[in-house]
Amino acid sequence: MGAIKDIYDIAKEVANTAKTLGNHELAAKAIEMYSKLIDMKKEYQELEEKYDNLLNQKDIEKRIERNGGNAAYYTDENGNKFVICTCCWDNNRKIIQAEHWDGLSYACPVCKEYRHIIK
Repeated sequence: MGAIKDIYDIAKEVANTAKTLGNHELAAKAIEMYSKLIDMKKEYQELEEKYDNLLNQKDIEKRIERNGGNAAYYTDENGNKFVICTCCWDNNRKIIQAEHWDGLSYACPVCKEYRHIIK
């Protein structure tokens, strides 16, 4: 990211110098480059965020214990284990705690699906 910042600063300085010297063509090109660098910086930040989210999802996936049913056990970072709706995780990447109905049946409060745990 440091290289982009350096180029960003150079483009800004070139644009300012070109304006001062009255070289409007060079100033316009430097401003265009400056604008493109701003877009690149935004895109880079978005990609970093997506990458961080993917790493987080991989960490969460490791803590999901699937057992062939439509619900699974999830162990949070504090070691607490509870049943989650795999439909909500698989479709929306959201950990939703299922509501207990009986020993093997659960309902999701979000997607309203009825879930079973197969032992």
